[in-house]
Amino acid sequence: MKILHVVHAYEPALGGTEFLVKQVSEYLANDAKEDVTVFTTFAYNTALFTNPHAPSLPVERAEETLNGVKVRRFPVRNRWGRLLYYLQYIFYRLRLWGNGTLRMLFYGPISPLMKKAIKESDADIIAAAPFPLNHTNYVFKNRGKKPVVLIGCIHTADRHGFTNPRIVKNIKRAAGYVALTRHEKDYLAQRWGIDEKKIRVIGVGLSAAEESVTVERKGIRQELGIADDAPVIAFVGQHGLHKGIETLLLAMPMVWEYFPGARVIIAGGTSPFSSLFKELAGFIESKPGAARVFFLENIDEAMKDDILAGCDIFTTPSGFESFGITILEAWRHRKPVVACRIHATMSLIEEYETGLLVDYKNPLELAEAVKELIADPGLRKKLGDKGFEKLTKNYSRRVVGKQYHDFYREVLSREG
Repeated sequence: MKILHVVHAYEPALGGTEFLVKQVSEYLANDAKEDVTVFTTFAYNTALFTNPHAPSLPVERAEETLNGVKVRRFPVRNRWGRLLYYLQYIFYRLRLWGNGTLRMLFYGPISPLMKKAIKESDADIIAAAPFPLNHTNYVFKNRGKKPVVLIGCIHTADRHGFTNPRIVKNIKRAAGYVALTRHEKDYLAQRWGIDEKKIRVIGVGLSAAEESVTVERKGIRQELGIADDAPVIAFVGQHGLHKGIETLLLAMPMVWEYFPGARVIIAGGTSPFSSLFKELAGFIESKPGAARVFFLENIDEAMKDDILAGCDIFTTPSGFESFGITILEAWRHRKPVVACRIHATMSLIEEYETGLLVDYKNPLELAEAVKELIADPGLRKKLGDKGFEKLTKNYSRRVVGKQYHDFYREVLSREG
């Protein structure tokens, strides 16, 4: 089976969808022995699609093979980013015809060369991820009318990005759809009238979930000068406004009242909002003394593992998620998780069984959850162990990769 995956960014780019497509592609190429190609762009992140000054991968990486997967990268056109921003905003606010298409063009990528390569592809099946990005329109242009599977990664709470008639049209045209959670499947069927028979619920898998990870716990603490007995609360993710970083920062003064030695590590990709978060951290740390909040920017996978190994509590107070990969990564290190009561997260976490849940943008509730975990090592261990058990049973790369493989074969047999 010749498989073409189309995604906006790929290794070394970091992000949830990038991680998902990489894990599935490598399983299909190496474990299932299929012929897998990835079409992507030179982007590190979506900033390249609207900003000509954003950093990009070097042209030398236009074609390469990574862990058995053939990767082709295509340039994007981004000089219309500012114009498209205003156009899509006006059309969206006035509910004018074509606002859905304009929104997808604004999100990007706009890549005529990628579109042309997809049209000429001889793949047996094509899969594209994620919405609301524009390349998910290109996959229907292949001349051979090959079956298309969409992996939408839909954030159902994000109306501007995902409540889009163009997206609905594409899902109805597709031969198959992968929903990351049962909530996503129900949303598509009940809200948009998508045929449930074409939807398969498949989560995300971790490549080393089959066995526990034992990274040296003292590494990140020694590097940052954090005492071995200090409670460490970690956040890992992009510095987006919806990620809840400001909620965590506002919660910490209430934690410090009871546990003044607690430290916070905020790690992940920077954004235009990073400086605002740092200003807020400086404000809440106004008292002189040792630093209590550490920002680690644009980290690699090794550093992420070190942070997760060295922390005591992992927090992800995000309001928009399609799944929650960082929850799995924390479970991989047997860490207790505090997350928000949003549909995707509640599909993963059973409260007081595999984690704690708090309301979005509620610093008081987040502080109470963190204090409870600091004070109760037994609860921390229970939540971390139960999370690890759930990860190994349901979300290993082998389990998830086989589900994708089976679904692709099912789509091919049905469409053939």
